Amino acid sequence: GVGYALAPRHRLYANIGTGFETPTTAELANPQGGGFNPGLKAMRARNIELGVKGETARLRYDAVLFDVRVADDFVSFERPGEPGRSFYRNIDTRRQGVELGLDWRLRPEWSVGVGYTYNRARFDGGGNLPGIPRQHLFLELAYDTSRHYAAVDLLAVARIHADDANSAAAPGHALINARAGLRRPLDGLQAEVFAGVRNLFDRDYISNVRPNAAFE
Repeated sequence: GVGYALAPRHRLYANIGTGFETPTTAELANPQGGGFNPGLKAMRARNIELGVKGETARLRYDAVLFDVRVADDFVSFERPGEPGRSFYRNIDTRRQGVELGLDWRLRPEWSVGVGYTYNRARFDGGGNLPGIPRQHLFLELAYDTSRHYAAVDLLAVARIHADDANSAAAPGHALINARAGLRRPLDGLQAEVFAGVRNLFDRDYISNVRPNAAFE
């Protein structure tokens, strides 16, 4: 990794990394019968990042471009007649995109947070990787003091493909969440009482996608 100071509190950076991951015992389950899957290889990855980050008195930001190539990635699937049991195969994949983060202090007690990811995750031979949304957005407005706090946030997720052929997908969704709490000193300690509501407006959405499920 290398970095270059554009200014005292602003930096341009680049990282290159490699890694590998061996299959776990569960991932080595043999789809042809008992024992381990002799054809499943270790996954090998190469990651490149180029980004810029910094802060001022009221603002922090981070923006990064990424390119991840994975040889022999693990992709799950199910066999007909065995729903709920996952097996794995190897395939080369690539993920390219951008991640953006922003924390803006409007006033000492008020802040706005933003997080956005665009991830073009695809098989090397074409087609989108199942289980990974193309876009992910998080917005938050927060009020925070030494004695109490409250926040409301929006979480938006693009549609998620459910199989390698991209023939089925869970639709995208957006949820509003809220939380609030009180802080008080208690015998030299800090006591806190809080409550939160996820999916404030009771939207129907699919929260879990099992790639290449047998649908039985």
